[in-house]
Amino acid sequence: MGIYLLDAGGGLTISNNAIFGGNGANGTNGSNGASGANGTDGTSGVAGKNAGSSTCGAGDEALGGGGGSLSCGGISTSGGDGGKRICPDAPSDVQNTDQTSLSDEFGSSGGNNGLSGGGGGFAGFDSLVGYTSCTVCSSNKTWQTDGYDGGEGNQGENGNGGNTVSPLNGTFTTEGRWEGPQSSSGSDGTAGGGGGGGGAGGGVDISVNCTTGTPAVGGSGGGGGSGGCPGIAGASGGAGGSSFGIFAWWSSTPDSYPVFTQNIITRGSGGQGGNGGAGGVGGGGGAGGAGGISGQGTGTFPVVYCGASGGYGGNGGNGGNGGGGSGGAGGLSFGAFMGGTPPTNSALDSNSFTGGGAPGGGGVGGASYGNAGADGLTGNSGDSNL
Repeated sequence: MGIYLLDAGGGLTISNNAIFGGNGANGTNGSNGASGANGTDGTSGVAGKNAGSSTCGAGDEALGGGGGSLSCGGISTSGGDGGKRICPDAPSDVQNTDQTSLSDEFGSSGGNNGLSGGGGGFAGFDSLVGYTSCTVCSSNKTWQTDGYDGGEGNQGENGNGGNTVSPLNGTFTTEGRWEGPQSSSGSDGTAGGGGGGGGAGGGVDISVNCTTGTPAVGGSGGGGGSGGCPGIAGASGGAGGSSFGIFAWWSSTPDSYPVFTQNIITRGSGGQGGNGGAGGVGGGGGAGGAGGISGQGTGTFPVVYCGASGGYGGNGGNGGNGGGGSGGAGGLSFGAFMGGTPPTNSALDSNSFTGGGAPGGGGVGGASYGNAGADGLTGNSGDSNL
């Protein structure tokens, strides 16, 4: 700036000067947001097999695959565990009777899913050898023997892009300094939800009327993948510096104001607003684990023909992308800029303003795979702000 005045009174006269406002500096660019961590994968379930003897026991049972484990800012996005394979207990009327599965057989829900998404898969129903023949596996007419897949985790929401600024002319501090208007940064995305664990596959029971074959357990469920962490928002660009021929500020109304007369005042150019930072990319969701294989094609009857597989764990949801920061506002270009308790515009009537520099352009809004930041506004300009 050409001349700076703080709480100046009527004893001061500024006359017959050629006053040039310097050019404002460009605003700083906003920093880019960080990308979110990727989700972790769920592990696979355990394969189905024949029991080692005519009596199936705890040693033949197996837990499902573990869900991928991850926490994003204190929020668990872990996937659900797969359902446990257990010894079969098929009803005698296996084709028509609904079965009540134990809670352990169901996949568990993934974390951070709200009211939907990422639910655990249902368990498959047991089959029975001997319902029609001791060489045939019969199953329920309505429900499948394979475990059901876990639900996909919810996708995280994208953060908002930064907005433009107000007031565009900036503000005066209580110490008499000018501060440029502050654009807003974007907002962070939200974390994805964990996938649900797959349900356990049904086993194969042997009717008491059959003397051959051993029971079989189905495959346990696969674990769900964890949700990805959110992308962090980009920061806003800084405002461009301003050009003032005369800058004056009064903390209170003086008894009289300085005299400004016969001055020729030429503006400089305002600085370019800084560009907004790019929003970070949300982390990808982890993959769900495979359900334990059925055992079909291996071993001996009945698993070789009738084994059931566990359900797949659901994939975790992607984290939301961070919003881009807004571009900074362009700097001002004024011949005279006065604040606090300034005089009226008539105090400058006997001076000449020759125009000169232009206001600074606004910075470019930060990019984002979700919501980009708004471009900054071009600064204001004029002979005076009074």
